[in-house]
Amino acid sequence: MGKYYDWVNIDKKEYISPYDFDLGSKLYETTLADNHLLGALYDLLASDWKGDAIVFLADEVHITPEDDNPVLQRLSAERHAAWGDEPGYDADYVIEEYKCISGLFKEAEETVRQEIDRMVQHDDFKSNFYGVSREN
Repeated sequence: MGKYYDWVNIDKKEYISPYDFDLGSKLYETTLADNHLLGALYDLLASDWKGDAIVFLADEVHITPEDDNPVLQRLSAERHAAWGDEPGYDADYVIEEYKCISGLFKEAEETVRQEIDRMVQHDDFKSNFYGVSREN
């Protein structure tokens, strides 16, 4: 048990997942030196995500008005605008509404391909966080 984390770009509505890089997603597992997830994050921060609002988001976090982080406040406001007061965690909103872009990185490609293959074979597109089209 514990909190599980993803790197989330609020501006682009994208995230990368440690699972896709064959890592656990607990704090200490995702921040070990020289892992591929951090390499992907560094690449994104130097290019596509440069200057964007980024957060290291835990799965069981409820953002409250007392949280003074402006990025978290933006995410919470976005979630409430889209989902209203529906119960759930802010990370659930990210998983449902944002796109996982881990598959853009060679180090995660095999894991992502296996997950997409599983989705296609079982017609399981309800959690389509990779943004895969059923038609293509």
